[in-house]
Amino acid sequence: MAHLPSEIGALLAEAGQPAAVLLRALVALRHASIAQPQAPAHRVLPAPAFIHSLRLHTLGRERVERDGVLIPSNAWRAVVSRELLLYLVMRGGRQRKEICEEFWPDKTPQRLRFIFHTTVHRLRHTVGENLVVLDGERYQVNADVDLWCDAHTLQALLVRARAQPARGPEAEALYRRAVDLYLGEFLPQFDTEWVCAVRESLQRLHRESLIGLARCAFERQAFHEAEHHFQRLLRLDLLREEVHRAVLRCIGARGERERLREYYAYMAALFREELSAALSPRTEALMQSLLE
Repeated sequence: MAHLPSEIGALLAEAGQPAAVLLRALVALRHASIAQPQAPAHRVLPAPAFIHSLRLHTLGRERVERDGVLIPSNAWRAVVSRELLLYLVMRGGRQRKEICEEFWPDKTPQRLRFIFHTTVHRLRHTVGENLVVLDGERYQVNADVDLWCDAHTLQALLVRARAQPARGPEAEALYRRAVDLYLGEFLPQFDTEWVCAVRESLQRLHRESLIGLARCAFERQAFHEAEHHFQRLLRLDLLREEVHRAVLRCIGARGERERLREYYAYMAALFREELSAALSPRTEALMQSLLE
């Protein structure tokens, strides 16, 4: 039973046995709760000193894997260190001055030195000490680290597709891989200037992939599939009249004259309501040729 100070014991003697028993029980309970071992607080373990591979998902989501293991969001001590990693991956090597102008344009030179080195330290601590290296005057991702990034892969697929015979099966396979890879906007949770610039560039590549895939399908006379890809493109930019004309060609190639008239009427109403404009003479000429 828990030991009570003599002053308390005297008071209990005056209060009587029932009160004494109750209070002794309460004191014992309190001591038991204090002695109860506490669950250890969650602690994020530091990154290993060296990493071998880094895998980045940036399209429609953000996911960073170090040597095949996901780095949880609570492992990053600051969002800016995570953004710096993504910046170096997408922009390549940069001098400290360039990085500071991009991330902290309003800070004093004395403050910049501290902020910059703290951010780099946190990045290395989270991902790996050998990740960011200084090559001459440029900070960059270590070339010895096996790096994969979905945005890089998308760019490479488009380069390869452009080098293939137009609308051939090799180009179509590359465009399809590029379309499947694009799960959404680049780093949707960031809105900094450099992110927005990369996002727009990748959006253009995605549109190019959809157009390439649709044209390849049209070449194979897979007109329903071609229209599907053109309609996906229109969901990104509804007022592209040349894409609407491509949809007209798909419908016309299937011989669906009634739907052709319906779609043309929809186009005319859309451009009248959204742009206060009539369809172009080129669209009118195409419509006439499809109805002949």
